[in-house]
Amino acid sequence: MLHRNMLPRPPVNDLFGTRGRGWLAHQVLPADEHETVTALLRQLDFYGAELASVEADQGFDL
Repeated sequence: MLHRNMLPRPPVNDLFGTRGRGWLAHQVLPADEHETVTALLRQLDFYGAELASVEADQGFDL
C-alpha cells in the first residue's frame, strides 16, 4: 500500500515498532487503505499477544 500510494521509504528499521507505527500514523492514505493498515496492525498485535501467551504457557521467557 505504501508503494502504491507513492509514499517514501520509512525512516525506521522496524515499521511495526513504536517509531514505525508513529510514522505510519502520519502518512496520508485513502480512507479505505488507512482502515486496512489499522486493521492489519490490530491483527499483528493480536497474533503477537497470542504468541506471547503460548510461549508463557510453554515456559519460554521473552
